[in-house]
Amino acid sequence: MKRLFGNLTLLILLIGGRAHLTAAECYDPYNSKGCAYYAEIEALYWKTYHCPIFIAERFDDALANGIALPHDQFYLDGAYNGGTRIRLGTRSCACFFDLSYLYFRSDEHESASRDGFNTMVMAGNVGDSDRVLSAKSTGKFRYQNLDGRLSYDLDLVRCLDAFLYSNARLMRIDFQNNTTGVPVNPLPADPSLENFFKQESEFKGGGVGFGVGTRAHLCGGLSLHGSGGVMAIYGASKLKNFTSRTISNPLVRINVLKTPQIQHHLFPGLELRAGLDYGFCICGRPVELEVGYELDYYAKVLRYASETEIEFGRAEIPHFTCQNIGFGGPYFRLALSF
Repeated sequence: MKRLFGNLTLLILLIGGRAHLTAAECYDPYNSKGCAYYAEIEALYWKTYHCPIFIAERFDDALANGIALPHDQFYLDGAYNGGTRIRLGTRSCACFFDLSYLYFRSDEHESASRDGFNTMVMAGNVGDSDRVLSAKSTGKFRYQNLDGRLSYDLDLVRCLDAFLYSNARLMRIDFQNNTTGVPVNPLPADPSLENFFKQESEFKGGGVGFGVGTRAHLCGGLSLHGSGGVMAIYGASKLKNFTSRTISNPLVRINVLKTPQIQHHLFPGLELRAGLDYGFCICGRPVELEVGYELDYYAKVLRYASETEIEFGRAEIPHFTCQNIGFGGPYFRLALSF
């Protein structure tokens, strides 16, 4: 990331002497007639918004009507991680066209252990074979998209602009979740005998969308802007999972592999963005710095197990119905027009 920012800064200085713009043009670089091309880089600090993913649950020893009472529950519930977006674009009169690539990866970790003599069970259970002393889980989300956007400026009133845009997007989302547990019963020191649950899910597809945005020029080079749009995405999602348990009476290893499921579907997407930017000149070239918040949210895109799908005592992995997912958080943008 530091190398990317360093290279972009060097690029700004190298091309700075090619042409000079007035201060007014530099304050509004995308609308200045002297700027036909622009390049941007964004540093993202986003969170994955998903259904809580069940890891383990403690139960009190005391029974109520013969049923153990839940004591504590443990989940993966999202974490902030870094990402990058690169955008290249061109301007002709009031029309803009740009192409961008986004890469974001989120890593989550959680662990759980028994409290005293309470019983603890973990995700992906098979009968009573999921009773464990401790459990740990990791979750990895990867979100990528390639986006082409065409926008058109609308001049409303002084110091207030608006634009309409349409875009086409190719996207991919990958998810992997591994949960392991140390069985209650003494076993040989063999890691392969740990209780294990793994699920993998992915989505590949694309779609089109449209949206609207506004930009308010405040003072000097400061501008406040926001945009929002909707998308229709079509593609294929694939899910597979595996669970492996060791029980002690008798000492038996139980493995359950669920056949990968592939589903083609159409679903909606939502994108929201708001930011504050500052335009200025470096060696006669317009530059913008911006901070803001963005959210990409998709309904029914990726299937994965959450708490609602875990039913204790089942002899097979339950159905997976949780499908909504979002990616969003603050970003920092550096833009150069030339």
